[in-house]
Amino acid sequence: MNVARNNMPADDRSVAELNAEGTAALRALWGALVDRRPEVVDKVLAPEFQVMREDGSSDDKRDYVATGVPHVMSIPEISGLVATGHGDVMVTRYIARVRETRDGKVVEKTAPRLTVFRKEGSKWLAVAHGNFAELRA
Repeated sequence: MNVARNNMPADDRSVAELNAEGTAALRALWGALVDRRPEVVDKVLAPEFQVMREDGSSDDKRDYVATGVPHVMSIPEISGLVATGHGDVMVTRYIARVRETRDGKVVEKTAPRLTVFRKEGSKWLAVAHGNFAELRA
């Protein structure tokens, strides 16, 4: 069994290739969130998508697209990206520096995130997203 350790890929792709794929997938996801139109967000999320947030709140794809999309002002600055993958699954962990509000509250500007993608055809679809940013009053 191939296991990813120390940022080593779990398949034949190099670290640089995985990080490039991860960056592109994240830009597509965050770009859709900046756009905010439900039909655009829907296209970057897998049917099984779930999000879990620092405060314990969560949404599935249907609820997220309908009411849970945060107001993201611009694609965030991504740092510390580590992407691992095997076959059609890729996991990305990173720090996002973002200007965002949710439910009228400001989201902590810089916080870790974990986003899992599944490749469908030539597109990476977000399957799961862990948002560890706190909401500010």
